Amino acid sequence: MIGSQEYRRPGLALAAALVVLVASAPGFPQDASKEAKDAKAAPKDSLYVYIEGPSRLTYAGDANQVTILFKNEAKENWVNPGMEIEAGFQVYDNAGSKLEKSKVTPSNKESQPKILVPGSYFGATVDLNTLFPKMSALGTYKITWSGPGVSEKTIMNRVIKKYDSAHDYQAVIETDFGNIVLEFYKDLAPMHVKNFIDLANQGFFDHRRIVPGCLCYPDWPRRSS
Repeated sequence: MIGSQEYRRPGLALAAALVVLVASAPGFPQDASKEAKDAKAAPKDSLYVYIEGPSRLTYAGDANQVTILFKNEAKENWVNPGMEIEAGFQVYDNAGSKLEKSKVTPSNKESQPKILVPGSYFGATVDLNTLFPKMSALGTYKITWSGPGVSEKTIMNRVIKKYDSAHDYQAVIETDFGNIVLEFYKDLAPMHVKNFIDLANQGFFDHRRIVPGCLCYPDWPRRSS
């Protein structure tokens, strides 16, 4: 009995070593909560945040949808604190006044990934008209989003009159010698007519440059962003 006790301790030590090796081996099942605790937070400037709309223009009465994307561009895992996506949006009118926001329903953080491994991303699409009812009015708006550890992101949007394909449009050019009336052939060139009317509703033809005795042409607005 004494001899068997002398050899029992090395056996127990070997068994313990094997358990440690197996538990730390690649592919061994790990507790998800432990993985979240052990994950290193990526530097805050490595979280790429991008917002965009379907276009720079929105027709009055249509949904004003904006998509926001969060991507981890670091080499370490990014631990998601739970993004309040809807609450991060702000909208300003052309005069710089902040639009009043309706009551925001808290974001469903449970549907967001807890951890973003390098190169992974998640996102959401938000209808800003439900958050900012006054944004349905005609005008130019600055849309911003900011959140914890994320610098402010900005896009511009213009709400214009909705083009009606059933309507017969005319354009009037006023001169010192009388008016020039332009008629459109929407049956022959429907997209060209729509484009012209959309440009007119954006104010593209409101300003002109005149070369006396030579010509007159629109002074096209320059994009500020």
